[in-house]
Amino acid sequence: MKLITQFRYLLKNKEKRYLIIVISLVFLGVIIFHIKWVLPLQTEINILREKINSKKALIQKYNEQISYYKPKLSSLKKELRELKIEREKWFSAQEPYKLAASIEQKLKPLAEEGELEINNYQVLGEKEREGFKEIRIRFDLKTHIRGITELLEKIEALKGIYISEFSITKLRYGIKKYDLRVRLVCAKLVYG
Repeated sequence: MKLITQFRYLLKNKEKRYLIIVISLVFLGVIIFHIKWVLPLQTEINILREKINSKKALIQKYNEQISYYKPKLSSLKKELRELKIEREKWFSAQEPYKLAASIEQKLKPLAEEGELEINNYQVLGEKEREGFKEIRIRFDLKTHIRGITELLEKIEALKGIYISEFSITKLRYGIKKYDLRVRLVCAKLVYG
């Protein structure tokens, strides 16, 4: 009650009335400023803080994974080097004619022992297969059963060489040293 009477007294006084109006307008302006600009900024700051905290959690997770895998990295690099060396052994680039000559040289001892006779060999076209080239070489041979087993053992001992085609035909004319004709296609995958 006493407060209301004092307020009425202040309003009757012209100078104090203007002062109260100015103070209330300033107070209203501060409230509007706070609602219009400060609260949206505060919510945006809170959203950014949440994003920063989630990014920090993600960074922490990745740091834990890095610390877990870091000791394994050197062994994996060593294993990768070994695999590259092994790949070079198996899939090293080699000129097709040199490869054919080297296979022929491996089969020469069998020819000298009388197990087979190399009629001819031919380098067939190269085929591209998923980042690899396949070099194919066809050999025409005459041999007998024991010579075939020796031949297959020699081919199996060659690194990176596999047999892609193999056909045997029985020779029908006369009694000869060799009774089988063998057509053999050897292949090698070359990286690159």
